[in-house]
Amino acid sequence: MRIFWMILLLPCAVLAEPVEPWRVIASLTGNWSDTAFIDRVVLVEVEDERLGPVLDLIVYAENPDTYEFDEVARIHDVAWQGRMWGTHATMIETEAGSIEIQSMNEAIGRNRWHETLTIAYRDGAFRVAGLYNDSYDTLDLEAGGGCSLNFLTGEGEIFDSKWETTPFTHSIPALELSYWNASEAYAECRKYMPERLD
Repeated sequence: MRIFWMILLLPCAVLAEPVEPWRVIASLTGNWSDTAFIDRVVLVEVEDERLGPVLDLIVYAENPDTYEFDEVARIHDVAWQGRMWGTHATMIETEAGSIEIQSMNEAIGRNRWHETLTIAYRDGAFRVAGLYNDSYDTLDLEAGGGCSLNFLTGEGEIFDSKWETTPFTHSIPALELSYWNASEAYAECRKYMPERLD
């Protein structure tokens, strides 16, 4: 059986609106922008008129005049999340100072997968720095594999169910959050493993 890949929908414009506390999935506070003021990154569940509940990643920066937090960047529908344990998304800060949004399906059906989207502050903006995805079939151990893309270096690799890797290069840059296009990134992976991703 061919492996399952979660393809995120194209991002669309979303108006800034107050975030209800109970909708917050995860929040990180730091100084990634290397200023004297605080940055805050929030993973939050929002209602989409077409999709229903989805997750947005919102970046806030402390306003030096008011000391309130202004929204400065957002990715709409950044990751999938289910309602069962084993399908919940989360967000962490790595030892290198990057931000990872981690999502997964470890509970539903035979097609299981993990996805990690890495965010880093570069050249005056928060950017998507990397994408990782792996998947496997609980009933067919030969069906599985994944792809990893580094948008800062232009390097990538694919791997099969035995974790044998094949490196490649790509031309997708580290985009600012509002320009992130998950479909384009996954299409790049498909170029190198079409028999597993069609």
